[in-house]
Amino acid sequence: MSNWRLLIPEQLKVGGLVYEITRPESIVDENDGEPCDGQTLSGLQSIQLLAQLSKQNESLTFLHEMLHAVDDFATLKLTEDEVRRLSQALLMVFVNNELIECLDCDEWQAVATPGGTGVTVVALGEPTSAGQVARD
Repeated sequence: MSNWRLLIPEQLKVGGLVYEITRPESIVDENDGEPCDGQTLSGLQSIQLLAQLSKQNESLTFLHEMLHAVDDFATLKLTEDEVRRLSQALLMVFVNNELIECLDCDEWQAVATPGGTGVTVVALGEPTSAGQVARD
């Protein structure tokens, strides 16, 4: 897999709010008490991203949490599944249109994993886990 990352700021402006981006060593979901990779605390204007995530997982988690902040601001009332699917789709658009930084590749593409459960980013011509070959 290609080495890429989304550029994540220290602060994110959503409407008139400014969210601080932090990277704690552990995060416990405020709704169910389970460990998680990220969390948006709109009342505190904070987005937490788990410190030990890979750059790719951090990017997807950031997009996911950013969408929660946008959802709260715009009162869209998206479900968790809708936020998950939308963040994965946006990541594919960003990667396929070179809107994120690729650290060691010239040509790359995002492909959906089987069943729409995630996104895989591969260099063109590199086989995916599903045996597909990414093509331009």
